[in-house]
Amino acid sequence: MPAALLATTQAGIGTPDWLRTNGVRIAVVVLLALAVSRLGGLAIKRMQRRLESAPSATGAINLRRTTTVMGIVTSAFRVVLWTIVGLLILGQIGVDLGPLIAGAGIVGVALGFGAQSLVRDFLSGFFIMLENQFTVGDAVELTTDVSGTHVSGRIEALTLRTTAVRGDDGTLHVVPNGNLHIVANRSRGQSTVEVEVHVPRGEDLEHVRSLVTALCREIRADERLAARLFSGPDVVGVEQVNAETVSLRVRAETTPARADEVKDEITLRLERRFAPAPHTVDVGARS
Repeated sequence: MPAALLATTQAGIGTPDWLRTNGVRIAVVVLLALAVSRLGGLAIKRMQRRLESAPSATGAINLRRTTTVMGIVTSAFRVVLWTIVGLLILGQIGVDLGPLIAGAGIVGVALGFGAQSLVRDFLSGFFIMLENQFTVGDAVELTTDVSGTHVSGRIEALTLRTTAVRGDDGTLHVVPNGNLHIVANRSRGQSTVEVEVHVPRGEDLEHVRSLVTALCREIRADERLAARLFSGPDVVGVEQVNAETVSLRVRAETTPARADEVKDEITLRLERRFAPAPHTVDVGARS
């Protein structure tokens, strides 16, 4: 069977006449392929530099993601290019490509039916990385197409085939990328956190406000907490809650995944600041 597939229909291969015709054509095809390969490689490198220079691509994990995606694109480009070149060269040396292409088509169909879920996983993983839908460390909620199953937690590992999510209870969920239906990423975008300080009428509102403002400056100077914030915390307003109480509002911007953590931290620090006089100032939180 292989001998039949590779049987040539052209005599005189290697003769001067053949070299002047088919040999020149093969040389031109190879030279053009080398030129296209070079230009394609430069274009892919330029695209990689552009992706790496984007603000969303900072960090070692995202740079590795970009390198992985560009490596896949480069390999696919080369495989397609040199497969076409190989077929053109076989055609020039007289190999009958009909049976060869038919045999490859049958094998491709068989592999497609047998490994369609695997191919779907790899394609989904490629586009997850290419579009940067999520990355390692992101807090996500995944909905799969298997009975609408929900998986929540932080991304612990991401490959072309699977996504591993560590749940809040410590369970490691491994989900094939092709089964992902909806992804809710709680580490992207901004969430507003507000904490209220209730001051009874008759208390020195300006003094309380100065204490809260000083505490906000301390929080912004704390590198551990400031790294979780986009802006704030700041005192953003004073409003009357009722006839006996005036409220100061402290606001900060963070990611949805960090909202509860930031809110609890600001509330705890405010309560500690006003601990000597708990009967005069009340701290409440909302987000």
